[in-house]
Amino acid sequence: MNNTLNQYRTVFLFVCLGLFYCSCAENNRMDTMPDEDFKLPPYAIVMTNQANASIVIADASSQKNIWEWNPSMGKIPQERKRWFSNPSEVKPVYNNTCILMTASGGAVALIRIADRKVLFYGYAGVNPHSATLLPDGNIVTASSADGILATFAADTVAGFGEMVAKYELPAAHNVYWDTRRNKLYTATHVMHTYDYNGQKLKPLLNNHTVIDALPNGERFISSHDLYPVDGEEDLLWLTTNDQVWMYDLNDNTAKPIYRFPAIKSISNASCGTIMLCPTEEWWSDHLVNEDGRVVFRAHGFKIYKARWIFSD
Repeated sequence: MNNTLNQYRTVFLFVCLGLFYCSCAENNRMDTMPDEDFKLPPYAIVMTNQANASIVIADASSQKNIWEWNPSMGKIPQERKRWFSNPSEVKPVYNNTCILMTASGGAVALIRIADRKVLFYGYAGVNPHSATLLPDGNIVTASSADGILATFAADTVAGFGEMVAKYELPAAHNVYWDTRRNKLYTATHVMHTYDYNGQKLKPLLNNHTVIDALPNGERFISSHDLYPVDGEEDLLWLTTNDQVWMYDLNDNTAKPIYRFPAIKSISNASCGTIMLCPTEEWWSDHLVNEDGRVVFRAHGFKIYKARWIFSD
């Protein structure tokens, strides 16, 4: 009798443990498994999660994660997966069908959202922080630790490519291609512009120009994010160690907008502004708006940058 009772107790224990682990898995899984029919919700945020080297898309309305990519999903060779540690940039590109990302481990990559395929990737230097697409689909990256801009001929057939050229730029943290002016912009303590030679197979930058955007010899203090202001063709967000600026491409001037320190990313839309203001070293598990109010939180995440991303 005792043996039978013990057997029942053992079975009951295993059933309870099974239900417990299933419940935990259910709570932690993505709410929608991505496939080729994946559709962005009306209000979505794409972000880096340095806690597990992933790129995540969340539904801002439900505060739920609905899409994820990491290098294990991308068929990256084992010896190159370390390049994708600490993802540091996410930019929606190609009408929000792809994500252009960098990682502090050295990677730059173009990822298609629909099937999570890595269309192109390469090694962009020591601690790359940003990337931008050129008009022909080639890529420029900004790498901070070694202080360089680098160009890549983004061959999406080969899927991998070495950098074509690099240009010294101490404290390089951001890069943006302006289609109206056909200029590359990147900010350090001043603004820099470059022209592009337009050669698909050998992308090069030239005509480097330095612009003093602030009066009386003032300088930006540790420029970080440079990102377009939604709804404005001639304005860029520029974040520095002490505040958030708005940079006017028409006359190359900047004015302070928000007094927030060390903002790592900023993105605005008609539904509001989201910023990553670090709460733990250089990251946080939440995003705030221009009033400092928490508008999105992902427990356990180490978010470094986040952008609005919408379906067209």
